[in-house]
Amino acid sequence: AMFDSEVVRIEPGAIKVKNNGSGDTAKLENDFVFALTGYHPGAELVSGCGAKIDSETLAPEHNPDTLETSVPGLYVAGSMVAGNNNNKVFIENSREHGKKII
Repeated sequence: AMFDSEVVRIEPGAIKVKNNGSGDTAKLENDFVFALTGYHPGAELVSGCGAKIDSETLAPEHNPDTLETSVPGLYVAGSMVAGNNNNKVFIENSREHGKKII
């Protein structure tokens, strides 16, 4: 995966990708390009409710046993639990979130 990057050019057989942090570019050969949306957690909703958000990961501070945030009665579930660390939460390990909350 190339996080914090964007495709800046699509060519026959290759794409050019720019890292937004470093500004470095890379040309990657490919057979096909599938235009999909990137993932960036929307922390605005829970932060707007007063929950503390980790500025680096965008994950809300929460109790891992109950998934309750720093705001009593406000819970997070699914990929919102991990913020930018979307490689930590999958269907397999997040389907129990509802049981933790209830």
